[in-house]
Amino acid sequence: MRLICVGSNKYYIKHGILSNISFILEFDESNKKRMELLDYLAVNGSVGIDRLMDEADDDLNEFVEFLLNEHILTPENEEIPEMYYGLLDGIGNAGNSDERNNNEDKILILTSSEKMKDNILYSMDGMDCVSEVKIYHGEDIELDSFSYVCAIYEYYAPDIFHKLNYLTLKADCPLQISYLDGSAAYISPIFIRNVTVCYNEMEIQLEAAITHDSEYRAYKNYLREKDREIMPYPNFIVSMLSFNSLHLYFDFKISRKLKTKNRVLIFDMESMRYDLADLFPMPNCPACKSENKMVHDYL
Repeated sequence: MRLICVGSNKYYIKHGILSNISFILEFDESNKKRMELLDYLAVNGSVGIDRLMDEADDDLNEFVEFLLNEHILTPENEEIPEMYYGLLDGIGNAGNSDERNNNEDKILILTSSEKMKDNILYSMDGMDCVSEVKIYHGEDIELDSFSYVCAIYEYYAPDIFHKLNYLTLKADCPLQISYLDGSAAYISPIFIRNVTVCYNEMEIQLEAAITHDSEYRAYKNYLREKDREIMPYPNFIVSMLSFNSLHLYFDFKISRKLKTKNRVLIFDMESMRYDLADLFPMPNCPACKSENKMVHDYL
């Protein structure tokens, strides 16, 4: 956040030029201590705790609490994801950081190659996140110790994705899948049992929109039968997958919000177009509805 003094008693607080996260603070002479604090912050960029709190001044203490809750002020030792996503999602950091920084959260990131693994580890560097990154080709895995599973692949691997869908539904563990297929990148929503669609429902609905069905079936069967051939993507292309997947994870971890609930993001690099495709729960999905009594609201 940038603190900008405009006049003797007016302040602009901006996150960025286009950001909606901004404030205009204006005071009169009765708020002199508030203005002194903001003037000090504008010049020095930081302030000691002894200068912040005044037990005898309830008005100043209330103002400091406002600055903390709106992430205009952030504790010096706050981790970068906590700071950034707390700001984006409007989560205050006054007195509740311990609740949000749950040390039991552990993410399992599964990927397709050493190159992709190195890219993910580089992206995770410096993050306060308990994680495990491993190459995965469809074997059975135990998910009891993980609170979230993320799959980031350089190719379309439906059999692997269905296996992960089955395992995470069984373990009641959130799942998110991102993959490249030719010049298209697919960023799935976060799949949560009985809350959102599952991977199977996403695949069925994406396939239903394909007009050249026979070509697609031949292509999908080819991918299943042949050894995985990883196309030589530039690093910045695979970094796009890491960025979107980790962005969804940290945003969900800190805010517990589903920003792309039941919506898949598709980026076509040939046309330079982004599309958001809505996904709809299927009342008889064989993957996620087979063991419960849920039915469609309108049936």
